[in-house]
Amino acid sequence: MMRRRCQACPGTVDLEPCSGCGLAYYCARSKSSSRSGEERRLHGGGQGEQGKTAEHDVACKALAQARGLVALEEAKLRESSANSVGGLFSAPPRVFEDHAGYFWDIAETREYLRARLAYTEALLALGTLDAAELVVSEYDDMLRLSQWDMLDIRHRLLGQLARLGRGERCYELVKIWLLEDMIGDEGSNNVLQVAARPARSNSISSSDGATSATTTDLFEDPSTVLGPAEPYFELLKLVPVLVIKIGLWLNLREMHQAYGLRSTLPPEMVCTVQMELAGPAVRANDAVMSAVRSGKSLLPHEREMRLQAASIARAVTKAQGGREFWDLMSLTSDPYEKIDESLESGYCTVQPAHAAFRYNHVSFLEMPLGVWAVESMLRDDGVADMPDYDTPDHAWDGSDEDMGSGK
Repeated sequence: MMRRRCQACPGTVDLEPCSGCGLAYYCARSKSSSRSGEERRLHGGGQGEQGKTAEHDVACKALAQARGLVALEEAKLRESSANSVGGLFSAPPRVFEDHAGYFWDIAETREYLRARLAYTEALLALGTLDAAELVVSEYDDMLRLSQWDMLDIRHRLLGQLARLGRGERCYELVKIWLLEDMIGDEGSNNVLQVAARPARSNSISSSDGATSATTTDLFEDPSTVLGPAEPYFELLKLVPVLVIKIGLWLNLREMHQAYGLRSTLPPEMVCTVQMELAGPAVRANDAVMSAVRSGKSLLPHEREMRLQAASIARAVTKAQGGREFWDLMSLTSDPYEKIDESLESGYCTVQPAHAAFRYNHVSFLEMPLGVWAVESMLRDDGVADMPDYDTPDHAWDGSDEDMGSGK
């Protein structure tokens, strides 16, 4: 999971925001770093930016330009709407108030939506927690304005939710959108209603007022996501689920390793350590936490989650573009050199493998042992060919013997 830290070092305390974007932070230790006259002129020489890197300077300037473009396009759209006389080349009156949900149907709104998408890309280039959280808010609002998702906002949103550790909402959206795809519920208002709905809500009202039951259990068998549609696995929805399942597996694995300390530490202390290691999703699972409190091994839970993650990984391989996705993940050179993203009439026509990589690969890199976990899983299960990454010194191959007294 992402966390706020200094852009110039791993520091996480005494952070001050960049005065240019307000979304990157610098610690006291980086305050003494020298800055160029151009940087001082651009950013005012605030204390928190003295450790500003050249890379952030570029991203910060690009973000300001993208933000300015959004403001310009919004002003043009509002002016066109205010001066509308019902013609073909002007936005309808009260476009933001009365036409939310149908923006893409109105040609005059498309440049505004494209500008907002470019703004989210500039935000992601900052690589900070605050920027990623703001991107989720932007995606939610874009889906509110345009339920005809012609810019692939849905899948971008899923990738960011998985990256930020918001697994419940991501998992729920995957199930809802897969169901909509299967029943052909085109243009469903579910997109608008889900965007701002709390993750733990147990139901969602469809466009006709009916209520369909939904549950959000990240530990449930993945067959609820895979279903009977094996020939039609959708890569862009499966990869975020894989990120979630691998994150849960690694968390349970870490907690089970702590269980091995019971030969040298009192049971109460081992329980405390495991509680501290548990992530939000694991803490919400009664079965796992009951095992922790009663001093039982978490090996059954760890193994079950690994099997679930492996089944999702196999589905990724079977999906259209799945093997190409693994190829992109395994490249030692810059994979973006192999990605050709084109826009035709505003519609994002990226190949599924390339889009899945763009939206999700950072999640694997930011997850502790994330890349190793994928490689280990795929190699052991024969899912796909991946490079032989170095196994961490404390890596566990799944056998009880490696856990010592933690059997």
